[in-house]
Amino acid sequence: MAYKQPFDSERALEAIVYIVSKLTRNQRHSIAKILYFADKVHLNDYGCLMFGDRYVKMSYGPVPSEAYDMIKYETQTHAKHEDLALAFTANEGNVVKSLREPDASKISEAMRLCIDQAISEYGHLTFGELTRLSHDDAWTSAETNRAMSFDAIVATLPDGPALMAHLNG
Repeated sequence: MAYKQPFDSERALEAIVYIVSKLTRNQRHSIAKILYFADKVHLNDYGCLMFGDRYVKMSYGPVPSEAYDMIKYETQTHAKHEDLALAFTANEGNVVKSLREPDASKISEAMRLCIDQAISEYGHLTFGELTRLSHDDAWTSAETNRAMSFDAIVATLPDGPALMAHLNG
């Protein structure tokens, strides 16, 4: 199945700011993995991704393509670039710091709960532990530097078969 949820840059930006405000290890890698784990919970529980990003297989695990570009400030096609600069900063050591509070009106209760769960379960883990845990079957099945299959991500979920049947309905 081709997944077609549009990317919501405003929700992505606020999710990043929210994670940075809560996470003690604020490296880009940690943020990307928390987004992946939170998105999997959100997908399992609500049938869609939090803000419609696609995940790419990178050496150290899945990376939310658009959100990671936002963190790295590599593109200016998302939200206004100045919005990124006012929301957080990232230094050369890959540490991201929040410059403001997240806009709660852009983060649903479901998103917040999924992000909080991911932070609770994975936020304390090291770079190596996060990498190892994120190298799941969806990551393994993709080619390096290519998008991971939505179906493969769904297949890793506890309710994956039922969710796939529902989505293919």
